[in-house]
Amino acid sequence: MSYRLVGAESYESRNAVGIGVASGMIAATGLRIFFVPALHVLVRRIFTGARADATASQPRAVAEPAE
Repeated sequence: MSYRLVGAESYESRNAVGIGVASGMIAATGLRIFFVPALHVLVRRIFTGARADATASQPRAVAEPAE
């Protein structure tokens, strides 16, 4: 619908809502691009580090070379 037909008051409120929606989409995209991979790396380091520390204290079996 044309903004000329709905009136100035409606245009201003729609403009404000549109700016809020567009800003939210830009913020969500930025979080998805940067925050999610960073959180994935952090969680993986925490759990991999805990597992590596637990297995480091146990002796490893070394296979003897085949003759």
